[in-house]
Amino acid sequence: MANKKKRDEDWARAKRLCRLNVETVRMAKTLGMNPRKLIKNIPSKSQPWKAPVHVWIRDLYEKMQEKAARRRAAKQAAQAGCPQTLGQPPAGRTLAAQSAAKPPALTFTHREKSGQPWERLPPNNHDTQRQDEFDAGDEIPF
Repeated sequence: MANKKKRDEDWARAKRLCRLNVETVRMAKTLGMNPRKLIKNIPSKSQPWKAPVHVWIRDLYEKMQEKAARRRAAKQAAQAGCPQTLGQPPAGRTLAAQSAAKPPALTFTHREKSGQPWERLPPNNHDTQRQDEFDAGDEIPF
């Protein structure tokens, strides 16, 4: 009971010092904010870039609401079977065109015979010959 009373006193103090109304206090509690941290975030005169605490709380609450609305819309679209949310490419682009646009990544394999610990190979290279096994006149496959 003492903890709840202290917590209520902290919120009353933050409400008074930060000039918050009941609605803004509710938003701050919904965001999981600590009343002592709100007091610490009161802008001083040398911090003109900081918004007042009540404006800051409202902005954060609006961002949270927008994010939740986007999540709900994406979830509803996924349940409805919308192709863009199921990992399919947008209309007009194929998977082959998307993969062709990306440069191939390099993979690394361990080298046991030579003193160099790693060798660079292009992806999906099934050739077992190593670069040092080629003659000087031979072409290197990568």
